[in-house]
Amino acid sequence: MNSIDASARLLVDWVDLKWLMAAEGRSVDLDRLTHDPLYAAQCCEVAMGSAQPALRRVALRLRAATQAAV
Repeated sequence: MNSIDASARLLVDWVDLKWLMAAEGRSVDLDRLTHDPLYAAQCCEVAMGSAQPALRRVALRLRAATQAAV
């Protein structure tokens, strides 16, 4: 996968996280998510505690992607 594809996939995952969290009544700032690594890590941590399998999966993918980028 080239870097453009990887960047696009990452953005889709961030948007998925935002809306899946919203379905649980949690507000997520997409701009902050993509620019603040600590905020993103905290959101992923909360998401991994969700009862929704889809939300846990996207959080795990994002955590792996962001840790690999560091």
